[in-house]
Amino acid sequence: PSSFTLPPSSPSFCRSDAAKHSLFTQADEVPLTYLREERRRKSGGLWWSRMEVEMLSRRGSKPSVAPCTFTKVALITLVCFCLALLVAVIAVSQKSGKGEFCLTPECIEAAGSILSKLDTSINPCDDFYQYACGGWLREHPIPEDSSSYGIYPWLRQNVDLKLKELLEQPTTDGDIEAVKKAKILYRSCMNETAIELVDSKPLLKELKKREFRWPVLGDTLGSDVQWDAGKFDLLQTLAQIRTQYSKSVLLRLYISPDDKNSQVFIIKLDQASLALSRDDYTSNSAEAQTNREALLKLMVGVAIMLGANEQAAESQMKAALDFEIKLAQIVIPYENRTSENMYNRYSLSKLQRTIPEFNWLSFVRAAIDSKLYPDLSILSSEQVIVRAPQYLKDLFRLVNVTESRYVKQRQEADTQITEITQITDITEITEITEITQITQITEITQITQITQITDITDITEITEITEITQITEITQITEITQITQITEITQITQIKEITRSQRSQRSHRSQRSHRSHVHQQTNALFSVSVTVANYVVWRSILSRVTTLSRRFLYKYLDFARVTTGATSLTPRWDKCVNYVESTLMYATGRLFVDQHFQEDKKHMMEELIEGIRWAFIDMLEKENDWMDAETKAKAIEKAHAVLSKVGYPEFILNNTYINTDIQQLQFSEKDYFGNVMQTLRFISQSDIGWLRTTVPRTEWFTSPTTVNAFYSSSTNQIRFPAGELQKPFFWGLNYPRSLSYGAIGVIVGHELTHAFDNNGRKYDKDGNLNQWWSNASVTNFNDKTQCIINQYNNYHWKEAGLNVKGKRTLAENIADNGGIREAFRAYRRWVQKERSGVEEPLLPGVGLTNNQLFFLSYAHVRCNSYRPEAGRDQILSGAHSPPKYRVIGAMSNFEEFHKAFNCPETSIMNRGAESCRVW
Repeated sequence: PSSFTLPPSSPSFCRSDAAKHSLFTQADEVPLTYLREERRRKSGGLWWSRMEVEMLSRRGSKPSVAPCTFTKVALITLVCFCLALLVAVIAVSQKSGKGEFCLTPECIEAAGSILSKLDTSINPCDDFYQYACGGWLREHPIPEDSSSYGIYPWLRQNVDLKLKELLEQPTTDGDIEAVKKAKILYRSCMNETAIELVDSKPLLKELKKREFRWPVLGDTLGSDVQWDAGKFDLLQTLAQIRTQYSKSVLLRLYISPDDKNSQVFIIKLDQASLALSRDDYTSNSAEAQTNREALLKLMVGVAIMLGANEQAAESQMKAALDFEIKLAQIVIPYENRTSENMYNRYSLSKLQRTIPEFNWLSFVRAAIDSKLYPDLSILSSEQVIVRAPQYLKDLFRLVNVTESRYVKQRQEADTQITEITQITDITEITEITEITQITQITEITQITQITQITDITDITEITEITEITQITEITQITEITQITQITEITQITQIKEITRSQRSQRSHRSQRSHRSHVHQQTNALFSVSVTVANYVVWRSILSRVTTLSRRFLYKYLDFARVTTGATSLTPRWDKCVNYVESTLMYATGRLFVDQHFQEDKKHMMEELIEGIRWAFIDMLEKENDWMDAETKAKAIEKAHAVLSKVGYPEFILNNTYINTDIQQLQFSEKDYFGNVMQTLRFISQSDIGWLRTTVPRTEWFTSPTTVNAFYSSSTNQIRFPAGELQKPFFWGLNYPRSLSYGAIGVIVGHELTHAFDNNGRKYDKDGNLNQWWSNASVTNFNDKTQCIINQYNNYHWKEAGLNVKGKRTLAENIADNGGIREAFRAYRRWVQKERSGVEEPLLPGVGLTNNQLFFLSYAHVRCNSYRPEAGRDQILSGAHSPPKYRVIGAMSNFEEFHKAFNCPETSIMNRGAESCRVW
């Protein structure tokens, strides 16, 4: 860095208010208030706290800092200087034959950062995670607006603050159009006066549209726009929610590379997500029941706030929740969603024959905006990948959307038939809720159930009727072979022949009781469509609640208190930054890269990546004894073929490219909701444009400001966005390499190992799903991974009160265990090659070797604490093991860690002969 500053983990007495204020411009610092976890980016998150509201209303959106007197600044500066001098003196006094000490400002900074995170009261061989992270966790409690907090959220906040500063700068003539739009979008999100003024009006306007009408509202919005069962079209509603809201309900349609032909894009159909974790619907635990109750309370509350009658809201939302509980029971569990199980190729015509209850061709066409893609033709021969065929079959049985094979215009079951002039021949009718009038029926072979018939003039022949709930008037029936049950008949003029009737009840004898029964039966059948409509529209509304006024935010907070443990709202600027960043990722990425990314990071990352690639291949060649030669050769070939991407895609430096990308978007600072709807429509159609194109090797599909790293099996590439390349992950050239290899180096190894985990291994070097392993190697791999499954299954996480799910987290555990081995091997090679085997200078005052620093640096990446609610959700829904066991699990298996800290085989951190290893 250009100037020396103490890290956020330094002693608090060295961080004045003035220093905190400077964090809004310094590259690697961040304040410790109003921090929130990364997972809220997918869940909608919360908003600002009362204190934040007051602060913003009094002083604007910039953080306010109390003035610091000259004396105070001088005193704090003197104390900090004395501390630095003391560390240096200790370092010199510790100088011995073990190695030289590094006394540069960067090394002193790193030493202070590491020391402040430690809990030296813990034996590292007993609990290395607590030893490495205990000090940091003790000094950094979970903020009120968060359900968890750790180094990753801290780093995320660092990026957010930098983007906040950039987005709040006045628009200038020098800004490119894309950046101007990003600033307008941010200001509209921050315009709380306008948002409060319109309240729920923009959403209510949406709910007047035919596809989005919500049954529970009744005629609140006007009798001419209330939901009508006869006009409810599930297909169009699902398609429009996808097109207008970029939201998948019941089923998901998206475009991505074909798993078996990775050079082309293809349409994929899959199950959609639920509002809660699957276990929250299927389990009867106290926590699951509490979460369901909180969700129901939110559903009812939002419905009432939008104008629903309280009684209707309670009954209809309860039915909708019950429907989602049934939906959860048919959802394919995460552990069973393997690549081979999810690759089911169909033409749309074949899919129609397989699941005839839904018009698949019409749905796909309706999900594509023909104005944007007028030349994109979708025919019945269109190939799609169905990732959950059994779920889709069960889905349409659940929603009871069935069709007669002879009725080609409608794909959903008719709940009401107003008038039929003539029916000549129908083989089977499963269910009809209500028929108002039929003039003539020549022949029906079988009717399973009719709830109500008002008027039939002439029936020539019906072979079998299982059940009729109510018949008001029949003029003439020529022949019915069999009737199993009729509940109520008001009037029949003439019946020539009924061969068999098991049960007939005349309503005149007990009209009152039968009327009640008929009412219940009719409502039960009618409510099928009402419940489905209520649920589908509710899920689209849920995604919009946090874009509304303050009263809706606090209603959502009531729900979040129960499900996540958060007790206050997130700062509005934080939410707005994340919204703009996720929506206009190339515009915000350009802003960030121009100001905060140093190109020399790319060069050092290339060193790390190539070193770790070498380490993986070296271990494969020298230490892997369970793969046959042919499979091993192909694995080496795949490792060489892994493409790495660092920082950002080059095209974001092209003004024309990023301006053209969002040229159709026109924002207003006074219409936040309208801007949101624009961006949702834009996002929903953005992937459609990839259809009929070749998968580009230059595309990232990732924002440059993302604080995360990725491996893509279909493109066989690893990506490390600019947002990830910051301290304490990426330490830079002026810091000990042990720190970078232990942190970002292990992350690189982790992502590379994903190419060979239980899912990634199924894809070849070109990203195609292909069985390139021998059967013997697969068997040996499964034996190795079973050891890891068993190991992690035995870890009990106190914060969640649950054991880790070893099978669910297997891929990530394989990557953690492989990544740390590869990074350590690469680090030792770097010392050998670049320093001729001479150890790096040691950090002053720390008393740790460079190998020990390597392992500490890895552990520091994982420092994180959870509220019980979030911990439980992590176990039930997360792909990763809890941070504590990501550290303990991998290190207890690694002999080099045991050597570095002299952990005996009897210690917890040394599994000895029971150690698990795949790579």
